[in-house]
Parts: sequence; structure tokens; C-alpha cells
Amino acid sequence: QAEDGIRDSSVTGVQTCALPILAGAGTPEEGEAVTGEIAGQILSTLSRDVGHIVVDTAAGLDERALAAIDIATDLVLVASLDVTSIRNLGKEVDALDRMGATAARRHFVINRADARVGLEISDVESAIGMTLDAALPSSRDIPLSMNQGTVVALSQPDSQLGRRSEEHT
Repeated sequence: QAEDGIRDSSVTGVQTCALPILAGAGTPEEGEAVTGEIAGQILSTLSRDVGHIVVDTAAGLDERALAAIDIATDLVLVASLDVTSIRNLGKEVDALDRMGATAARRHFVINRADARVGLEISDVESAIGMTLDAALPSSRDIPLSMNQGTVVALSQPDSQLGRRSEEHT
């Protein structure tokens, strides 16, 4: 049944770009019904039909995030240049290490990396024990694309952010 629902375009939500989207639950109660086991089944099914799957997990490592990590070939860990974000990412990296979730390749990305907020990239790398893979600049295009339901890398491939995204795919 889940497999039929995944392939049914009615569950993929509004599509304003070339990427198929499987939207999250509409309410917290609906989200709780999706167990880690169901999330794993959905991702396994999708992986047979598409070349790349991006899972944007909630903060923390709940059972759905852990199911995604178990299946993942790559983990992209994103933080911004603020102490809270870096501290939380460091805790997640430690948890992944303790769980033995090191088989997947990890990629460290800083969002709004050009913000001058008193933290240096080298300090952040030391704090979490990872080397930065990508530094995405601040851009008005990001919230604009989110509001329009588009992907900057596809809708504006010649923009600075579009070019940086292409470098890392």
C-alpha cells in the first residue's frame, strides 16, 4: 500500500519544478503515525525508482531520521554560524559516531557562511571534528525560492548559489 501511495502523484504535493516531492505530514499527529519502519520502507521504495533522494529531517535523531541514516549513502550535515547550531551539530556527530553510523560519507555544509558573526570556519571545524565541504553564501534567493516552491539550483543556475550548489552535486 505504501508503495502504491508513493508512486501516486497525489501524495507528492505541489510540483513547481522538475523534482518530485513527497511532502511531510500536515499535522504532528499524522507525522507520529509515520514510524521509523514506515520511513525506511518509503525510502527503500523510492531508491528503486529515483537516482537521488534528499531527506530533510527534523532537528535531532528521531526514529525516522535514524531510518534515513541507515539507508543513506551520504549524510549532508548543515549548520549556520551560530553557537547553538554548531553545538547541536557537534552533539549529533558524536551520537552518529557512538552509533557506529560512519559507513555513510559525511559532508559538512555551513549555510550563510559569509555572515560576519564572530565565528571562524576553522573554529567550527575544530569544534565538531569535521572539515568543511561547502560554504553557502547568504542569499535573498533562498527564502524567495522557498516561498515560490522552486529550487535555486534549477531556477537560477547561473546565480552564485546555483553555481555553488552545482559544484557539490
